[in-house]
Amino acid sequence: MTTDAGIAAFLLKGTRLILVPQERLAMALAEVVNIKLLELPIDEWNFLTETMVWTTRTDRDPGHRWLRRQLSELAATMPPIRPRS
Repeated sequence: MTTDAGIAAFLLKGTRLILVPQERLAMALAEVVNIKLLELPIDEWNFLTETMVWTTRTDRDPGHRWLRRQLSELAATMPPIRPRS
């Protein structure tokens, strides 16, 4: 078991197991890992939310605050994933 979908894609190659990563990650890894991408048999998949979590020790750390701000600003510029047709 891993919490890193990027690593999981490499671990699953050659098995019958599945991985449900973010679409952008799946598309980036598909050729590198030589995995097959399939559509999920679910019409509505809008219940996932990305969340940043950190400890109280790093809450006021200037470096961590900067990183969180950069990630938030970057995420805000990303276009939404296109709706399935």
